[in-house]
Amino acid sequence: MRILNERDLAALDAAEHNAAIFGRDDLQVIEVIGKDRVKYLQAMLTQDITGLPENGVTQACLCDAQGKILAIITLLKEADRIWMWTDFGTAESLRNHLDRYVIMDEVELELRPELAAIALVGPNMPFVINDLTKPSVVAGTVVEATLAGHPVRTWQDTTGDHRPGGQPLPQRWFMLARDALPDAVAALTAAGATLGCHAAQDALRILAGTPLIGRDIEEGSLPLEVGLRDTVSYRKGCYVGQEAIAMMTYRGQLRRHLCWVAIEDGQPQPGWQLRTEDGKRAGKMGTAVQMAANRTLGLATIARKVYVPGSVLLAQDEATGEQARLRVLATTKPDVFPANERDA
Repeated sequence: MRILNERDLAALDAAEHNAAIFGRDDLQVIEVIGKDRVKYLQAMLTQDITGLPENGVTQACLCDAQGKILAIITLLKEADRIWMWTDFGTAESLRNHLDRYVIMDEVELELRPELAAIALVGPNMPFVINDLTKPSVVAGTVVEATLAGHPVRTWQDTTGDHRPGGQPLPQRWFMLARDALPDAVAALTAAGATLGCHAAQDALRILAGTPLIGRDIEEGSLPLEVGLRDTVSYRKGCYVGQEAIAMMTYRGQLRRHLCWVAIEDGQPQPGWQLRTEDGKRAGKMGTAVQMAANRTLGLATIARKVYVPGSVLLAQDEATGEQARLRVLATTKPDVFPANERDA
């Protein structure tokens, strides 16, 4: 479990009440070119790539044949190429996995480490960038602009606290050359943004209910089970893992839920076994962060059969016996099976 220090808390406070800039070196981008790039990715990913308009931005997953998540992707579709941003730790395996199945299609995939991403987060984000980038951005669309004299691609979404009653925050992304980072960050901080840090960024991720592979996603999980329902299109043709995802959808039952949990005692770590107070297996602990003395929040995958908001669970390191106590708050994606999609 991560405990935020004073600098971390200041950066988190800036993101929640003003604006903070985060260097996203936890991400890496893959460039996809070739005349068959859209057709190929349409057959591999969970999202509708063909139906995504030019300059559109969307979230997608790569799954195996059983629907297990292999990578989580932010995808930018341009006229002559597609950009796929994913976790740094899975980028190379994602590229290699996709490249392995390119047989007859004209598709090339290349890691582009010379490109970087930064995110400006907070309610005052529009005021910080007002005079720095043109043109304006419509949600779900990537546009070409300049920042501190450097060309950038930029788009907008939300992060922050997505729990019931929470406050989502506007988030502006910039994709740019890595050697332009110092100028871009200097321009944003001069305009009023606070320089963020990894710990505050991780706290925002947990508040937003965004899972990380290897930390918050239990082995064998499908996208619907870990709050990634929006990465799945039910209006496209076949893709890898579709049968398992469709079966779960039409049965209308999840095996597990990704949930926010409040840590009441102890310092649980990712992968700790969860149990009910009477000893039944209940799932796996994910990431947790202490944001204040009385504000310790985490993510956990909790079995459907024992999921009850407000219930108390015990987390245990089965190797050492160390324990923690937590309370279930809510699922990160309660409307998993919307009727208009399921019946389409």
